[in-house]
Amino acid sequence: MRTHSLDYYRSRLRVDRNSLDDELEDHAELLEQISHAATLANSAALRAKDQLSKVEARLLEDLKAEDSSLTAQRLDAKIRRHPERRDAFDGWMRARENYEAWLGMQEAWKTRGFSIRNLSGLYSDQYFALDSTRAAPKRSRRAYEESRERMAETREATTRRRVIE
Repeated sequence: MRTHSLDYYRSRLRVDRNSLDDELEDHAELLEQISHAATLANSAALRAKDQLSKVEARLLEDLKAEDSSLTAQRLDAKIRRHPERRDAFDGWMRARENYEAWLGMQEAWKTRGFSIRNLSGLYSDQYFALDSTRAAPKRSRRAYEESRERMAETREATTRRRVIE
C-alpha cells in the first residue's frame, strides 16, 4: 500500500468544489491510507515505549548490582539521567509525536469528508448555479446618482424629524 507524507495529505485537504466527483472518489482511498499510516505510527510508538521500559529495567538491574544500598529515589534519579535512557525516551517521544500527527491528519480528513458531503448538498440544491453566482448588472451613472439623491433626501427627512422631536 502506498502511503504519502503528511505534507502530501495536508496539501490535499482543501476541497475543489469544481471537481467534487473526483474528490469523492479519491477521499475514501486516501483516508484509508492515512488510517494505515496512523496504525503503523502507533505500532512504532508502542515499540519505542517498550524499548524504553527494557532500557530502564536493565539500568535498574545494573545500578542495583553496582550498589545495593541505593534508595528507590536515588535509583530512579540515576536511571532518568542516564544517556541511554534519555535516548530511548527521546525515541519514544519522536514516535509518539509522529503518531499524534497522523491521528490529527486522520481527524482532518474525516472532517473533509463532511465538507464534501455538505458541498454536494449545495450543488444538488443548485446553490452554485450560474444564475446565483453571476454578478449583478452594472448600473448606469444616472441610476447611481438618482439613488444617491434619494438616500440624501431620506437622511435629511430623518434629521428634520429628530430635531422636531
